[in-house]
Amino acid sequence: MNRKLNRSQWFPLILVSLFPACLYADTIIGGLMATDTTWTASNSPYIASQSVVVQSQATLRIEPGVVVKFDPDCALVVSDGKLIASGTIQSNIVFTANAAPPDLTSNRWGYIGFGDNAIDASFNSYGEYTNGCTIQHAVIEYAGGTTMEGAIHIEKSSPFISHCIVVSNLNCGIYVQDASNIRISCNTISENTNRGLLLYRCSDACVSNNIIAQNTALGSGFSGKGGGVFVHSGAQRCTFTCNQIFANGASVGGGGVAAWNNSKNHTFTGEIVTSNSSPKGSAFYFEASSDGIILSRDSSYPTRILQNASGNTNAVYNDNAYAFSPDPTGAGNIDARNVFWGTTN
Repeated sequence: MNRKLNRSQWFPLILVSLFPACLYADTIIGGLMATDTTWTASNSPYIASQSVVVQSQATLRIEPGVVVKFDPDCALVVSDGKLIASGTIQSNIVFTANAAPPDLTSNRWGYIGFGDNAIDASFNSYGEYTNGCTIQHAVIEYAGGTTMEGAIHIEKSSPFISHCIVVSNLNCGIYVQDASNIRISCNTISENTNRGLLLYRCSDACVSNNIIAQNTALGSGFSGKGGGVFVHSGAQRCTFTCNQIFANGASVGGGGVAAWNNSKNHTFTGEIVTSNSSPKGSAFYFEASSDGIILSRDSSYPTRILQNASGNTNAVYNDNAYAFSPDPTGAGNIDARNVFWGTTN
């Protein structure tokens, strides 16, 4: 028997035909990636049910607007190849936990990692990025579910990290080890525990125009130094330009910045270092042969050290066997010329 549908029954059928059930389905990812792959906004969100490892010189491209959700402890690792994660101002890429509040903090994912055979970023003569590994215009949040340091963990590699928001991660925001000529610029690195940015045995790093705020280093000894930035163990010639480093805290020394253990010849220009806190050297802390430091290279762009709170020492603390000096030519000197000391900027 034929039966006519009334109008109230048409609408659900139209919806089913126009919007099939699979349109908004999650894309499950994980395992080894040995061929060039693109993660598209139309197939987002991507759910990493296990770690993704880029190898065999493959390239993983991630389009603007893609959301990648990681199950607990899962990671995205570039072992041998290239990650090009390029969002836009209007459409960030998001790397986050596969959980909903309030479970985000208890279900943390691992990290984004770059290894020795990840392809380094390259630049043209104008300093513009041209190729190689990069993360741009992305949000990296709620990582830190493994013992690996850094929501972004970089080792013997130099990707370009720019215009990212690295926020609310455990075990450091950005960790860089044994890298040279890495560029980290125009990021917001905030509310991370175990430091915002850590440079370990790095040389000639360029850190510029970042906001590094409300990060903490709250351990004892070594782990309580450098809440905002920690540069240590043989790091050489790192350049910091026009960063805003504020409201960070450390339980031992260097609420804003700490240099330790033969970390030498670093230059700061145009920094704003304010409202950081630590028992020793709330703004800057130097220890264990960390010398050749220039706190303000250019008198036209002075480093401003403002309203930092120390328990019992000055905003700048020097624990080495030599004193501050206006002359940067002698070994072991810390050049504090051109620094603006005050309560406002």
